[in-house]
Amino acid sequence: MYSDHPYIPLNGLSSAQSAVAADFLRVLTTWAGARDRFTELGFRGPSHELTENITKENGAPGVPLPKPLADPPADFVDGLLTAWRELRKSANVLVLIDTSGSMNYDAKDNPNRAPSEPSKLDLVKKAHGPLLDGFTERDRVGLWHFSSTHVVDDEIAEMGARAADGRTHSEHLEAHIRALRPRAATALYQTIGDAVKSLRDHYDDKAINAVVVLTDGRNETAGGPTLDELKRAIGGLDNPVRVFTIAYGGKADTGALRQIAEATHARAYEASDPNSIAGVLTHVISNF
Repeated sequence: MYSDHPYIPLNGLSSAQSAVAADFLRVLTTWAGARDRFTELGFRGPSHELTENITKENGAPGVPLPKPLADPPADFVDGLLTAWRELRKSANVLVLIDTSGSMNYDAKDNPNRAPSEPSKLDLVKKAHGPLLDGFTERDRVGLWHFSSTHVVDDEIAEMGARAADGRTHSEHLEAHIRALRPRAATALYQTIGDAVKSLRDHYDDKAINAVVVLTDGRNETAGGPTLDELKRAIGGLDNPVRVFTIAYGGKADTGALRQIAEATHARAYEASDPNSIAGVLTHVISNF
């Protein structure tokens, strides 16, 4: 097996540090001498080939290296994925999507968006596939959208359940995501607190209970909990609900969102470029 380590700059870099990180990556990927230096130190090249510098002195074991494992056949991988979806713990998830006024801005957070240019909310709608397709028919999923207050679009139900109109719950979720419209401010803390309370009121101890919140801003409404009050309310080991946060765009409060996720032993994700949201959603849903 090979372990590929991607090049990932740390969060919270200053503009100067980000520029240095970008320069270093450019050197690594364009200067042939960089690869030569890697092989001198006993690392494999881009094609995983052995070199004469993979020696005991450079950290390699003093025994012949085993042959690498071949890629498994496609039908085996397909069977493994199918078995995993059947055997894994089911999900009990509430999805929160920010529909505040700034979600009508373009991908660069410019409020003066050209009529033909998609808004940040439009990009979320286009990326709804990874969000919904990652769940099985027996997973239970609900949808809220929020701005100054939250609105319940779909109560939590099994994805494969059929409503009176004959459509599945998954189809209703898709339709409601497509119908979202941006408006007003961001009641971020209050909405997250209400969502965690709702899940705890309808807790499933045989499932992964979680909230997924996507927001492009910060808490903007008065009268709700402070960040510290929210963390105390959503943390704890009794009926734990994990809150996965997605900082969407360049102006999201990444620090607060990271603290919220950490308070519930979940992960915080960033989609600073809104065009990357489909890939980020795929990573988020992989937790279930």
